[in-house]
Amino acid sequence: MTAGANGTEASHAAAAADADAEREHVEQLARAHAALAAAQDRSYWLDRWGIDLNELMRKPAGARVRVAMRVARRGKRAAIEVKRHLAREAREAQEEIAGAADLPADDPLERTVRPAAPATAPVTDALFDRLGDDGAAAIDAALSDAERTALLDAPEPQRRRLLLGYGVERRVAAVLDRTGLSALEPPPDGPAEPPDAPAVAASASRADLVADALEGSGGEIAAGMRGLDIGCGTGEVLRLLAAAHAETAWQGCDPNAEAVEWAAASLPGIDFAVSGLRPPLPYADETLDFAYALSLWTHCAAAAAVDWLADVRRAVRPGGRLVLAAHGYQTIAHDHAHGVRTAEQLGEIRDALYASGHWFKGEFGRQGDDGIDEASWGTAFLAPEWLLSHAPGWRVDRFWPGRAEGGRDVYVLERR
Repeated sequence: MTAGANGTEASHAAAAADADAEREHVEQLARAHAALAAAQDRSYWLDRWGIDLNELMRKPAGARVRVAMRVARRGKRAAIEVKRHLAREAREAQEEIAGAADLPADDPLERTVRPAAPATAPVTDALFDRLGDDGAAAIDAALSDAERTALLDAPEPQRRRLLLGYGVERRVAAVLDRTGLSALEPPPDGPAEPPDAPAVAASASRADLVADALEGSGGEIAAGMRGLDIGCGTGEVLRLLAAAHAETAWQGCDPNAEAVEWAAASLPGIDFAVSGLRPPLPYADETLDFAYALSLWTHCAAAAAVDWLADVRRAVRPGGRLVLAAHGYQTIAHDHAHGVRTAEQLGEIRDALYASGHWFKGEFGRQGDDGIDEASWGTAFLAPEWLLSHAPGWRVDRFWPGRAEGGRDVYVLERR
């Protein structure tokens, strides 16, 4: 065989090896995105004031997801050896999550009740429908080949949420102009997170949860109505709802003055206010059509929880609704499956719910929680019967166990 033929064969072999490496890279990134999506749905997106996320992410599965996120974003710049490591770690993270979900049936902290996802994604659908084919194409053009391939395997509506997130993150003009969302750039030491695709997708998921709960209970979000986000933080969820329903008068309150100040300066069209650590809310009687709180009753001592139920009732008009999330029995099973708390502590919580319906512990210490330093503020779990017996003037209209992230229960109360 001639030297030229040998060179041609070597060239073909090298090209084939490069093609195989590229295919392997795309497949690995797709698996990494799938692992990341699973972690977001099941363990990563714990509520902002709930379980210590840093502690969770120090655990093996959390560390692997963090590596997957960091490496996946580097795309083709990552070396082949790092990509192989990513694929292996992402696969092991998926196996760990799957294994945790298959605990023995006789495990005293396991439940056979399986949470049902929201039936609809009203906010995501409303915003995505505004893009049109050309807007969707503009997002697609801003994606890398690996991101585009990974999104093919993303389930709906998570795929649309991530596409919206990429559109915001990459500042795609069609997304910013047609949805009303903005690519906010908070200062490095500020209270808000950068608007990357997973963060926007997580906020859209929570906004969908609220809208689906209201509409699924016979309520609505309509023009001229006044809606309140209790514990709004920097407006992560509120800005998605306001973008989808611009004709609604949106309010947001939070005791963290720094977060409220940033939100008020960054999100025009929404009325923000600093609320107290205890009731009353800064709103007149019967002036709200609906309210929602995804991180209030997850943190209140029993007496404070009752006080907040009474004060929100004062501010909501008769027939208005309150959507709230709370830790409950399903959260115990979730935290056990994902190693968030010890079996001993979860057994203590379960026994307290069985005995009295409520469990509370001040877990934040002297440093407080995002500006909240209050004896009645910590981590709380409650049973459905506790809420039924401590919410006079409210009618429990809907109850979905474990529907919110972190296995939190979702309730819709109607004001009598």
